[in-house]
Amino acid sequence: MLINIVSRIIINAIAIYTAVQLVSGISLEINFINLVLVGLLLGIINTFIKPILTLLSLPFVLLTFGLFTIIINIALLFLMSYLIPSFEVDSFGAGLLGVIIISLVNYILSKFTK
Repeated sequence: MLINIVSRIIINAIAIYTAVQLVSGISLEINFINLVLVGLLLGIINTFIKPILTLLSLPFVLLTFGLFTIIINIALLFLMSYLIPSFEVDSFGAGLLGVIIISLVNYILSKFTK
């Protein structure tokens, strides 16, 4: 159980780091503590807040065949930038690219850890 939590935090941190490196509109003061903090917060947000938002916006999610979840993910990325001062997302476009990169890296790394 603890191994799974730690691996999720590491995967999230790597995904955020990749997005910061590839998207010019996303910035993070990169050090070990910030990466762990961002990875932990992303895990907490995805575990607790995202399901509630998805459930509340279920009509929009169904109407758009699930594409509205991208908007939810972008909003949660902006929430992270609000909660962590050293993490910034400049625009909606940067958030969109960041969400796509974070999702891809999470998917790929999760396949390797199973």
